[in-house]
Amino acid sequence: MSATPESDVTVASTSEKLLIAEAKWQSYTEVTLTKVDKNYPKQIFSQSIGLLLLILAALVVVMTLNQALGRNEYLIISGVLIAGVVLTLIRFLAAKKLRYGVLEHEILIRQGLWWIKTTALPYSRLQHVSLSQNPLQRRFNLATIKCFSAGSGAAEIFLPGLSFTLAEKLRQHLLNKASYHQQPLSSDISSDISSNIGSGISSDTSSNISSNLGSDISSNIASDISSDTSSNISTVISTEKPRTKEAADE
Repeated sequence: MSATPESDVTVASTSEKLLIAEAKWQSYTEVTLTKVDKNYPKQIFSQSIGLLLLILAALVVVMTLNQALGRNEYLIISGVLIAGVVLTLIRFLAAKKLRYGVLEHEILIRQGLWWIKTTALPYSRLQHVSLSQNPLQRRFNLATIKCFSAGSGAAEIFLPGLSFTLAEKLRQHLLNKASYHQQPLSSDISSDISSNIGSGISSDTSSNISSNLGSDISSNIASDISSDTSSNISTVISTEKPRTKEAADE
């Protein structure tokens, strides 16, 4: 057998490490993403206002029990109110900026108002998808999708602001995609295991069959030889006539 030229080996080893041109890079920024439900910003606004009013009410009750409200207490309440309104506005605008995309091989989510964060989760790493709905989300008919990957305790994809019907359809779609993309790996492993087991079984079976056949053939030949020999001897003995006394004397 002729040896492989060194030049061919070099080309084969370096061809697998060629750099991809920048023009062929896949960019998520060029993907047109989908907005969440229009009721989601309303839910965030209502949730933030309710939390702010609850904090103000608790603050007023604590100050009233300690002492009568004075100038300093009103300044504290005013500061908390202003900070709460600013945070509510920021959360409202961030909710309107939330986008998601269901691609062929992964799910994508983009969030943030000034610091934009883009997260992509391939279906081959997707292990579990959950759907949740709190009381306020039920009021707006919304739900939240959480996607968990292999070896991760926290959800890598946290997608709120979907209608309940759409969220359930998306959950089923993601589970189907995950099972489809993870099926080739499991089938390859099972085929390798079955082929190895089959080869081992075939070799063991053939050796056992050959040994059994050899022992059976030898035992059959031996039994046939012994039976033929005994039958021939018995035939000769039975066919031979006893010699008389006169013949012996002659």
